[in-house]
Amino acid sequence: MKTLLIHALRSEAGYLKQHFPQAKLLQSEAGVDHRLLEDNLELLCTGVGLDRCSVALNQIEQVHEYSQVIHFGVSGSLHADLLPNQLIRGIRYMAKNKPTLSIPVHGPPALDSITPSVFYSNITAITDEAAREEAISLGSQAVDMESYAVAEFCHKNQLPLMAIRCISDRAGASTLEDFKLHYKQAAEKVQRFLMQNILQEKKVSL
Repeated sequence: MKTLLIHALRSEAGYLKQHFPQAKLLQSEAGVDHRLLEDNLELLCTGVGLDRCSVALNQIEQVHEYSQVIHFGVSGSLHADLLPNQLIRGIRYMAKNKPTLSIPVHGPPALDSITPSVFYSNITAITDEAAREEAISLGSQAVDMESYAVAEFCHKNQLPLMAIRCISDRAGASTLEDFKLHYKQAAEKVQRFLMQNILQEKKVSL
């Protein structure tokens, strides 16, 4: 059975891809990039946003070949205790006018060292104060634009989901400046965690 790694931005997987120089490109069109890293490990870049992510996931035909999904990337913080460059893991997933999802997760003990968080997927919660306050009132702690689509895919197909992200900014007025300052380090930090704790048996030493 295969593991499917999912991310939104190509730059969110640059460090990880260095460890798989023999990777084969399976698909590259309309912003979707699907690679076979190893026999039982695939990497899917969906593009940004709930809709684009859902479209990319719905194009997968052999869903039964996967035994788990790992979703990784960066997120904005909705909570004062979640600081830039802090790793977080999803325990529940929310989106506007959608039911809250909780997906089973199976992972190594190292996961317990990461702060459990409720993910909210909505771009307006990043830029609009009213939408942000609504997300916070529902108990959300971090915001991104794809996690709910991945959780919905896993829920539909009864796949365990390991969602690991790193805070790149504080959602609100400082989002843009925070993102410019912390994005590169945050993206690499979550990839390093994956390589050291989840994919360590598969990596190529650099």
